[in-house]
Amino acid sequence: MNIRNPLTGMLALVILLIAGMIPAAAVQDTTYLDVGAGDEFVICLDSNPSTGYGWMADFDPDVLSLVKKTFESSRHPPGMVGVGGRELFTFAALEAGETKLNMIYLRPWVGGDIAEIRDFSIRVADENMTHINATIGEEFQITLADNSGSTGYTWKTKFDESTLNLINDTFETCSPNVIGSGGWRTFEFSPLVAGESNITMTLESPAHTSVKELVFMINAR
Repeated sequence: MNIRNPLTGMLALVILLIAGMIPAAAVQDTTYLDVGAGDEFVICLDSNPSTGYGWMADFDPDVLSLVKKTFESSRHPPGMVGVGGRELFTFAALEAGETKLNMIYLRPWVGGDIAEIRDFSIRVADENMTHINATIGEEFQITLADNSGSTGYTWKTKFDESTLNLINDTFETCSPNVIGSGGWRTFEFSPLVAGESNITMTLESPAHTSVKELVFMINAR
């Protein structure tokens, strides 16, 4: 697996785009994911190894560590070949700060095609605090690992409704074939006024006991 400094990876990406090797439509918008220092998290992406394509992770090993990589096949009749599924990459956040993680879907041999690039920005909380710059009239997201379907642990939000508006709360599973599978919960906010305000995200047990708390300092302009 090719692991390199994110700046080197982004430079290589720009060069490939200029050379026309990567279709512009293959590069997706940045996805922000929020974790705590020392936490493990999973990136899950659609894949079909029978086509020769597979995902490669490009990241800074001083900030992130690749713990393991697995593949989950989609449901299919016995004996059926060429079935796709999802590749799951488990990472550990080693230190606080924001870091880039580029996931590249390619045929790994020399001259192999690149079909897609997913750009993730991992925000690792510093002593449970994350700073987010926001713009009035524009939306921003907080995305947290969630396994409420099987554990009953849920994220609760606390914020000043006079300064922020919660627009949406959605969940995306990593393993659609597994009932109660974990995934990511995304909270979409919009700032109403300029200035600083806090969003407190608390992970509660089924007995309503707080087991984890993350604070997001929003600076809206």
